[in-house]
Amino acid sequence: MVPEEYEAAFRDRARYTNAQTSTAIEGNPLGSQRALQVLVNGPDESRPDEVEVANVEAAYQFMAVIAADATLHIDAGVIRSLNALVLRGLPDAAARNRGRYRTVGSQIVDADTRALRHTTPQPSWIPDLISGFVDDLNRWLKGDHPLVAAAKAHFAWCRSTRFRIEMGAPLTSSPALS
Repeated sequence: MVPEEYEAAFRDRARYTNAQTSTAIEGNPLGSQRALQVLVNGPDESRPDEVEVANVEAAYQFMAVIAADATLHIDAGVIRSLNALVLRGLPDAAARNRGRYRTVGSQIVDADTRALRHTTPQPSWIPDLISGFVDDLNRWLKGDHPLVAAAKAHFAWCRSTRFRIEMGAPLTSSPALS
């Protein structure tokens, strides 16, 4: 058990580590020490790598607020708001369309070789995919321990179909976890 006087520091460090590693997986080059400085002091708004890490931390804080209020219902608007928060202030076209469903086809390619890695689902499927994910998530939140629900949601979000809202995190509804 962690002594009470250290718990807040450990929680902060874990949040900072999560924000940095979540963006590093997607190719953000910011190292852990610089990410920690950014999260404590704020990002240089002219550096997308710093803005992205700060945005992910803000999204984690937003999720914590939602999770702490059992009266709130997660819906597609919350998912789209998280997407908008993560992409806020970034310089590319996806960021300019943050929080909106994509309306054109999309392919995921290897950043180094440009080889096709995956073709995403048709844009017309996106509202139903989001709806299925939201239904699953709300069911898990009602029936499972919060950590189990979070793990299921994370797995569903990241697994095989690699669907994306613009450039945001992969998403799929997950009947396998039902």
